[in-house]
Amino acid sequence: MIQIFLCLLYMLMTATLLEAKQPAPSSKRPDIIVVMLDDLDAGTLDAALQMGFLPNIQTYVINHSVQFEQSFTSNSLCCPSRSTFLTGLYTHNHGVKSNSPPEGSAMAFHDQNTLPVWLQAAGYHTGYVGKYLNGYGSVDINHDGVEDINDQTYIPPGWNDWHGLVDPSTYRVYNYTINDNGTLHTYGTAANAYQTTQLQVRANTFVTDSLANSAEPFFLAVMPLAPHLEYIPGVTQMNTFQDLWKLTIRPAPADTGKPDTVLPQGGSFNEADVSDKPTWIQQRPLMTDVDITNATQQYNSRLKAMIAVDRLVGQLVNTLASAGAYQRTIFILTADNGFLEGQHRVLGKIVPYEDSVRVPLYISMPAALSSRVATQAIALNNDLAPTIIDLAGGQPGAPVDGTSLLPVLKNPNLPWRLRFLVEHYDDTASAAHASIRLPDVDATENVFAFPTYSAIRTAANAPLVPQMIFVQHQDPQLQQEFYDLSLDPWQMDNGAADPANAGNIQTLQGWLNQLMVCGAGTCQQLEFDSGGTAH
Repeated sequence: MIQIFLCLLYMLMTATLLEAKQPAPSSKRPDIIVVMLDDLDAGTLDAALQMGFLPNIQTYVINHSVQFEQSFTSNSLCCPSRSTFLTGLYTHNHGVKSNSPPEGSAMAFHDQNTLPVWLQAAGYHTGYVGKYLNGYGSVDINHDGVEDINDQTYIPPGWNDWHGLVDPSTYRVYNYTINDNGTLHTYGTAANAYQTTQLQVRANTFVTDSLANSAEPFFLAVMPLAPHLEYIPGVTQMNTFQDLWKLTIRPAPADTGKPDTVLPQGGSFNEADVSDKPTWIQQRPLMTDVDITNATQQYNSRLKAMIAVDRLVGQLVNTLASAGAYQRTIFILTADNGFLEGQHRVLGKIVPYEDSVRVPLYISMPAALSSRVATQAIALNNDLAPTIIDLAGGQPGAPVDGTSLLPVLKNPNLPWRLRFLVEHYDDTASAAHASIRLPDVDATENVFAFPTYSAIRTAANAPLVPQMIFVQHQDPQLQQEFYDLSLDPWQMDNGAADPANAGNIQTLQGWLNQLMVCGAGTCQQLEFDSGGTAH
C-alpha cells in the first residue's frame, strides 16, 4: 500500500518535492484546496458524518485521505490559530495573541511574508473565500491611523482572488458583507443570501476560472463560518453563563428540517466536582436541565449548519471532475480550533483540554489513495503552511516552527513528533470576537475570559512522560494542572498536587520552559528530540 502511495504521490502530484529549488512543471503539481471550518472538534465532525449530513465530504475527501487522529491546534482561539495557519509559527513567534487589538486581531498580524506569498513565488494562482482574521474590516488593518472603508476593502498580500467576510458581519449567516476584490457586496435575508451558499458561489467560480484560464496550478482557502455560533448585534445575549447555551447558528433553509440527535454527555460533560480545577473553571455553574435542553438545540444547529459546507465541497468536486482535475487535487479538511459543549461545564474553546485543542485533519489525495489511511503521528496547525508549500514544490519565505507532514503522508507509521506546546494569552476585554465587547458576568469576570497559560502535551511514545499534559498558569495563585491521559483521558482528576507525579512534572516543566521561547528553527528539534530530559 505504502509503495503504491509513494509512487503515485511522486508521479502524479509532485516532482522531487523535498529537493526542488524551482517550481516543477504545472502539469505535475497538484491543485490544493483547504477547507477550514470554524470551532469544530473531532467528535462533532464524527457526529455529522454518522448522521449522514456530509456525504460529499465523506465520499470525496475522507475516503481518499490520510486521517491524522492525533491532530491539534497550538492555540485554541480563532485569530491566533488562523495566523499560525498562514505562517507556520507558534503564537509567541507570530505575535497575534488574541482576537482583538492591540496584541490581537488582523491589525496585529504581519501579512507581508505568508503562505500565499510563498505559493505565488512557487507559481500558484491563489484564492481566498470566507472568514479571515478577527476584526478584518473593523480594525485599522492597513495601519493608516483610522478605521474606514480602506480597511474593509483591504486585500492582504499574496492573494490573486480575494473574497473576505467583513467584520462584525462575519458572524451572521444573513445580513453580512463580503469584500470581493476591493468591492463590497452586502446581502440581506433572502434564501440564496445564506452565507455559506454565497461562499460556495465564489469558491466554485474561482475553481472554474482557474481551470479554464490559468496555466498555473491553484491554491484555494475556503473558510466558512460554520459551525461557529452566530452573533447578532442587539439580539444575541451573552451576559451570563446561562445565556451561552441559548446561542445557535441558523442552518440553510433546506436543512432546518433535518433530524435532531442527542447531545453527547459522556466523559467530562457537566463535570460534577471541579474543586481540583483552576478558579475560572470552578466559577462556572453546573448546567441545569434547561441549560442542557438549550445546549442540545445548539448542538443540532451546529451539525445542520455544516450541511451547506458539504454542498460547497460537492460542487467543487463536480467542477473539478468535469474538467478532469479531481484526481490531481489535494483537499485538506481541518478546523481552526476544537470546541467544548459542556465538557468541564465549558462552552467554547481556549481551555487546555482535549476537546478544545484536538481538531480534525484529513489530507485527501484521490490519485494516490482509494481508501482512508489513519496515522497516529501528532500533527499541529503549525504544520499546515510548511506542508502546503512542500506539496506545491516551493519553499517557505521565512523560518517556520511547524514541520512538513509529507514524510507522514508517504509513511503513516513513521515515528514522529514527541511533544508540543499549547499557548493561550488572556485578553479579558476582547470577548468572543474582535470589535465585540461583551458585558461582564461580574465586575471582573467575562464569560469568555480565560487566564494566560502555557501547556505541554506529549505523544504516546514520548520517553519517560508518555501521553501526558502539564498546564502552567501565568498567575501563580492558580492551580497548575497535570493529567496522565492514558489513565485519565477525560482530564477529570488534576494530579498536579500529588507528590507521586513530581518527577513527571519536573520533566515536563523542563521541556515546557524551552518550548515557550523556541523559534528560528529550534522548535522542531525540541518537539522531536528523543532524549528523555530537556537540555
